[in-house]
Amino acid sequence: MQPNNALTTKWPGISLVLGSEVGVSEPFVPPANVVNIDIKVQIKKYKAIWDTGATHSVITEKIVKDLSLKPVGMTIVHTANGQAHQKQYIVNFYLPNQVMFGMLRVTEAPLHETEILIGMDIISQGDFCISNFEGKTVLTFRMPSCAETDFVKENKIARLPRSERRRLEKERGKI
Repeated sequence: MQPNNALTTKWPGISLVLGSEVGVSEPFVPPANVVNIDIKVQIKKYKAIWDTGATHSVITEKIVKDLSLKPVGMTIVHTANGQAHQKQYIVNFYLPNQVMFGMLRVTEAPLHETEILIGMDIISQGDFCISNFEGKTVLTFRMPSCAETDFVKENKIARLPRSERRRLEKERGKI
C-alpha cells in the first residue's frame, strides 16, 4: 500500500460550512541533496473553508500583508458578482496532520468570514469525502488518491449473499 498524508475533521452536528485551520508561509523548496538542513519558516494560521465550487485556492489581502507576499501575476476570476482581475501569489499551505502543498499558486480576493478558500486545485490531488452519519459531519481527505469510492457499487455488494461478499472482499485484499 502506498503511504499517504491524511486529515479528518469532525463536527458535533451537521455542518453547512466545511472549515479547518490552515497554515500559510512564503514559498520555499528545500535544496536538493541536502541532509540535516535547518530552515526556519514563519507559518501563520488562518481559518479556511473547503470549497468544491472554487477551481483554485484563494487568500485574502490580510494574508498578503501578514506575509509580505509579492505578486507573481494576474488572473481573471469569475464570481457570482461577475469578472475581476486579481493578483496571484505563490505560497505554501499546511493543512492539518502535516499535509503540505508547496509552491502553490493562489489568487487574492475578498472573502467573507474566512481568510482562505481551499479549491479544487488541492481537493483534486487526493480522495475527498464528506459524511453526515448519525447527524454528525465528517470531512476526510488523503493524498495521493488510494482507492475509488463508489457508493452504488458498495450498495450492490452489500446486497449479495455473505459468501459472495467475502469472496469479493478477499479478492480486493480487505480480508
